[in-house]
Amino acid sequence: MIRLIVIVIIVYFAYRGFRSWLRQLGSDRTGAAESSPEIDDEMVQDPYCQTYVPKRDGLRTRVGGEVLYFCSETCRDRYIDESTARK
Repeated sequence: MIRLIVIVIIVYFAYRGFRSWLRQLGSDRTGAAESSPEIDDEMVQDPYCQTYVPKRDGLRTRVGGEVLYFCSETCRDRYIDESTARK
């Protein structure tokens, strides 16, 4: 009877070790994909000063039916002033 209990315990620990090993193997395969950060935003170019800013941080303005993104209020105001002066 004691032999049976010892065998069951050994099988149980072998099973747990095997499952742990399989989990570790699976995480090694997906680990490379998880470590590289996702690109969560796109860069847009300010039409006035030509600098690039993240779209989420840019000042969004509709000019002549077109949506433009600016790095600052100064660039936005200068661009609008110049575009109205051309008309």
